[in-house]
Amino acid sequence: MVQEGQSAVARMPYRSAGAGMERVWESHVIAFSGSLRREEDVRSDRSTLLAGSHIRTWQAAWEWEPSARARSAASVGWRRSRSSQDGTPSAHTEQDALLIGLNGRVRSVVGGSLQWNYEVRSEQTAAMQEIYIRTGPDRGQYVWQDINGDGRIQLDEYFPETIPGEGEYARTLFPSDSLEAVTTAEAGLSYQWLPTATVSRWRRVSVNASVDIRETTRTDDRVDIYLLQPSALRESGQTVNGRIRMSGRLGLYPLRRDRDISFSFLRTASLVELANGSESSERSQLGLEWREEIRDNLDLTLESTASDDRSISAQFASRAFSIQRWEVRPGVIVRWEDWRLQTEGLYGQRQESRSGARVKTLRLPLSVFRTSGEMRWRAGGERSQSAIEGGVPLGLQLFELTQGRGEGTSWMWHLHLDMQLTEIVTATLRYDGRSPTGLPVIHTGRFQLSARF
Repeated sequence: MVQEGQSAVARMPYRSAGAGMERVWESHVIAFSGSLRREEDVRSDRSTLLAGSHIRTWQAAWEWEPSARARSAASVGWRRSRSSQDGTPSAHTEQDALLIGLNGRVRSVVGGSLQWNYEVRSEQTAAMQEIYIRTGPDRGQYVWQDINGDGRIQLDEYFPETIPGEGEYARTLFPSDSLEAVTTAEAGLSYQWLPTATVSRWRRVSVNASVDIRETTRTDDRVDIYLLQPSALRESGQTVNGRIRMSGRLGLYPLRRDRDISFSFLRTASLVELANGSESSERSQLGLEWREEIRDNLDLTLESTASDDRSISAQFASRAFSIQRWEVRPGVIVRWEDWRLQTEGLYGQRQESRSGARVKTLRLPLSVFRTSGEMRWRAGGERSQSAIEGGVPLGLQLFELTQGRGEGTSWMWHLHLDMQLTEIVTATLRYDGRSPTGLPVIHTGRFQLSARF
């Protein structure tokens, strides 16, 4: 089969040819396929082909499905890129790259599930520049605060919104005109154990564990990237965008509806290179969650979290922080008919190592829900008290230490309504407000009327 068209990403005309074979048995399926693709670069006026500039890709794929509970697929290919700066044969440069893709899953009858994926490829990417666009409260998620009082907008003066509808700016990454060759590797492995009622052993335990890696780098040592060598990941000066995430959760009594106990951990690390400098972040977190149904309409909950968050910015000192956090959140849930009353207090301590600031926070929220009927609504409020000792945090340090609420006493409240006016007309009302210490009260609202025909 031969196809012609235009690449949606690079806007390059291409021609491809492929062939495949599939064999089906009663118990499993095996499929093979192969393809050859050629992409040709064009000038900015899209009228003249650069002499000899093209990308050739040879690729073969294989898929095996031995049963409904197991499947695996693999692909391997080779890509040769030939580029020219001025269209003359003497200015040609060639670059070869290996393409690999693996994915699959296996599920057991008793509740276990294993999934994996692996992919490496070569591509071209542009340097990204961080910009903020004023979009209004409908799409905005960031607010601007004139921290230094000069009346001028700087990139490090944008902060995430604290309540919905407060932000008027949207963050986006704008690509530059220049492209560079990079290698991207993605890998993931996840395991889940959720026992069924027929399992006699390990029925009181559930397990969730996953590892995800993504690395986009300009390094010439691709073998280390293919093998996911730790020393080659998130390397300053080479990594364009790199991230690793490891998480796990161990649950007790997964088949019981009146009791939940779980232990969790999370580890993330990232490095991104932007046009205005690189930024890196790390997080390590341990958590405990407990829920006990005391009566049919009464639940007690308890959550505890300890974490270490670090951020480094090459350009903005105000974006750099190292925060150690410990929090405990006891809660009560009361239900009657279609109403629910929920409160989850918080007491926490946070310390920022760079500035030496320490924050103690006491938070008392209260929410009331009505979950059925023609009018479903949710209302609630929160009182937060944050006391800062030691150093003076600035910028993002203060935002992270107080979770956007600021120093002193602050109040937050909300009212959300969903009303079924007729069989086809629905009205939605969202109102949120907050009162930070020493600042004007902020009100946000949104009303939406929709009809289905």
